[in-house]
Amino acid sequence: AASVVGDCSMASAAVRTVTVSTQKQLDRALKNNKVKSIVIKTDKPVKFTIGASSYAKKSLTVNAPKATVNNRGDFKKITLQDGKKFTEHGAGNRIIISDPNSLKLVAGKNAEVARVTVTSKEGKITIGGKGSVSAVNVKDAATLAVNPGTTLEAITVKADATIKVATGAQVGSVQVADGAEKVALRVNGTVGAVNIDAKAALKIFGSTTDAMKITNNAEGANVTAAVKVELTLNADTKVTLDAGAEGSSVEVAKEDIKPAIENKTKSDVTLKDSTGKSDTVKPDGEKTDDSTPGGENTSGSGSTSGSGSTGGGGSSTPSESESLGVKLTWTGDAIKPGMVLKAEVSGAGASGVTYQWYYREGLQPVGDDEDTFEVIDEDGGKEIGVKVTATINGKEGTAWAWTNQPPGP
Repeated sequence: AASVVGDCSMASAAVRTVTVSTQKQLDRALKNNKVKSIVIKTDKPVKFTIGASSYAKKSLTVNAPKATVNNRGDFKKITLQDGKKFTEHGAGNRIIISDPNSLKLVAGKNAEVARVTVTSKEGKITIGGKGSVSAVNVKDAATLAVNPGTTLEAITVKADATIKVATGAQVGSVQVADGAEKVALRVNGTVGAVNIDAKAALKIFGSTTDAMKITNNAEGANVTAAVKVELTLNADTKVTLDAGAEGSSVEVAKEDIKPAIENKTKSDVTLKDSTGKSDTVKPDGEKTDDSTPGGENTSGSGSTSGSGSTGGGGSSTPSESESLGVKLTWTGDAIKPGMVLKAEVSGAGASGVTYQWYYREGLQPVGDDEDTFEVIDEDGGKEIGVKVTATINGKEGTAWAWTNQPPGP
């Protein structure tokens, strides 16, 4: 099939694909019945508008990293390869997102999006708006954020992805399906149910106060929770309940299921067997972590990155990891959405390094086990810190750093 760029003649019946870079070119391509595929391609910050009409025989592709598109049309298929913001007002559109960078998809007030498929590797995709989104299918290692006020019926995760549900957002269900091995789920809003149907490691955390209903159907799955959960096991499962999961319960659905439960909370966990008999799992009594956020030992010192902003102080476990330290760096004068905090670890020979990010207030776990933390809208105004755990010379220690200097009490 022939391809036409811009205002070139589209009289030939062989013309099937048109690449456009202006609104005028786009309008011409939309009106031409011989055009079956339209590609918006430009490096300029152009605003495109597509009016309400049926384009059931046309496909739309956006490859314009700085462009915004406001769409009211109904297409055969919409593919977002690269873009800044795409606002959808249509009904029944199926949208594929392969953007490897950052993209915001907004479902307008009366929009009815049938399905969103995320094939972006390492992309940071945000879904917002008041419209209806029936299903989101995550097929690659992207980060998917659901904004406040947004409602999604279902998210299916088939890759090692991170899902973030903001305060005020609602997700009917999350399914961990075949293809996923490591999934992080941050819930500050509402998730109706989580179903694990693959041998995967699910880490769930956030500021939600609702008990998360989780069902595991996959042999050998691993669940780590730092929020209150009501966990139903239909297969052997390793369960780790961290601080924040106080008041959780585990129910074994079948007699031959043998869960491995590690209770790191400060309270008992209820365990119910297949006959309905209840027991308790006591806190495991492992060594208490003597390090405290913002303690006196300041091996995790502050840092300035690029503009004079000050990083947080830190602490480490005395006599075990005096050489372990961490500092936070960022660019900018104030912590605000869009910036990235980076934890830089010091300590010769440090191994097995893990990261846990926190809000200072209530010491609420947030973020992923990564050395960076991207600040989003709901993080605004909050003090953010990181706890690093590592092994040096055969001994495990910890270090803290916060986004204030010096550290508070």
